[in-house]
Amino acid sequence: ACLNNLLACCLSQRDLEAARTFGERSLAIRERLGDRVGASSTLQNLAALARMQGELEEARRRLRLSMETTWGVGARSHLAGLLEEHAKLLVLEGDAEAAARCLFSAEALREELGASLGEDSRADLEELEGRVHEALGAAAIERLRNESDSSDIELRVRELLAAPPE
Repeated sequence: ACLNNLLACCLSQRDLEAARTFGERSLAIRERLGDRVGASSTLQNLAALARMQGELEEARRRLRLSMETTWGVGARSHLAGLLEEHAKLLVLEGDAEAAARCLFSAEALREELGASLGEDSRADLEELEGRVHEALGAAAIERLRNESDSSDIELRVRELLAAPPE
């Protein structure tokens, strides 16, 4: 867990070289120990790293692996973060509507679970939501928000897992 925490800290500080080092070590250890949930968490962070480096294909691959594991073990509390990371990829790929659906499903799941976000994560999400809002406009955002709830999670997961590689 410590190496994954260091990975996350390096990501927030934009120290991408150190993030990769900690991430690869964390993933190797967690896989060796059979820690599937821990490996999934590290894969999510490595997906964020790949996205930040412009490696969208690698980001999607790692995110898909993380989602497969998370969904397979029923770690519902991890799904919101995965959907938010997926939304970041979708925005970069130009699909703001799908990104909005992921964001609103993640938000509904967080509310259902009583989970909160840290300050850095909240600021990051607010920036992403602003980009989505700018791309779609207020009316589309309101429509999509009204259509989304935590029951959409399975659909969003299936969309991510079925998405063809870039």
